[in-house]
Amino acid sequence: MKTVTVKRLSNFEFIRIIAMFFIVISHYAQHGLLPEIETKTTIVKFLTMYLHTLGSIGVVLFVLLTGYFMIDKKFSIRHFFNVAIETIFYSYGILIISALFFKDYITLTPITIYKSIFPILTGQYWFVTSYLMLYLTIPLINKLFDILDRTTFKRYLLFFLFIWTFIPLLGYKIGLARSSLTGFICIYYIGAYIKRYGITFFENKRNIILTIIVPQAIICLYQLVYLIINYLDEGWFMHIAWSGSILAITTSVSIFTIIKNCKIKFNSTINYFSSSAFAVYLITENIIISKVLWTKIFRCNHSPDFLFMFFNMIFAVTLSYIICTFIDKLRVKIFKEHLINLAEKIYNKAYIAITQYI
Repeated sequence: MKTVTVKRLSNFEFIRIIAMFFIVISHYAQHGLLPEIETKTTIVKFLTMYLHTLGSIGVVLFVLLTGYFMIDKKFSIRHFFNVAIETIFYSYGILIISALFFKDYITLTPITIYKSIFPILTGQYWFVTSYLMLYLTIPLINKLFDILDRTTFKRYLLFFLFIWTFIPLLGYKIGLARSSLTGFICIYYIGAYIKRYGITFFENKRNIILTIIVPQAIICLYQLVYLIINYLDEGWFMHIAWSGSILAITTSVSIFTIIKNCKIKFNSTINYFSSSAFAVYLITENIIISKVLWTKIFRCNHSPDFLFMFFNMIFAVTLSYIICTFIDKLRVKIFKEHLINLAEKIYNKAYIAITQYI
């Protein structure tokens, strides 16, 4: 009997690459430029602030993809363990290599070691922690999606959006509205809704362009006002520019729809690099690596002008993505089977332990 190999659609894989580039660019700005932003020229300040907001679009794109595909798939606890083990692998691997070979160049503080040992529980990778929490709720939220009719669900989703996007504008810290899980569920449902019903508004080319240009123009305008009057309400800015923002969500849905509708045939190069997008995040945003990568290796904080910063950013982000991809392919080649077996053992032991007490 022949084994059928399912080729992943390259347009959706391209979304993963775009999303990860946005996230890495955001981290470039966060760790490399923001710490010394007051010493920069006005245009560099403006670009730094804007680049930092791109990460929110990347996060929303990833969660939209999850909702789009997982709404019609069965929950797999093995996937949960695979994600957790890959996260732990890179966290432990970077910690051990740093301690053995780079202790003279990298300072390992107790808090750094602690977070590296417990990367998921401590929120070293906040996205991973939130994603795994979301993943565990998928059977429940999918069930709710299937129970409700289209009209009722649309009202439910709009109410959810109101809690997540608008209420926080009234006050920076408001319980449920500040929960990453709440936001992820909301974005997941948008991805699921696109898959099942589609959103007519975003199928119109003119509307798509407007929902990219207008939200980003609002963010840029707010930044310009800040640069002119030298005042930034960080709490309010967080909610108009980050993943809980209706501006970030509408922009992300538009980008998602554009690429989804593109007729990109299977492309092995796109799929090759997209399959390691998660590893790119785990390596570049590692608590030990991140500041060293952007400030010491690529020297982002030494950008004298706009042109140097721009080309240095393109070079640094692209090279980081390529190198991290090759590292991940090496991990897969050497450790994949061992890690899968480890995930299976953990799953089997956990299943046996749970069933004994039920």
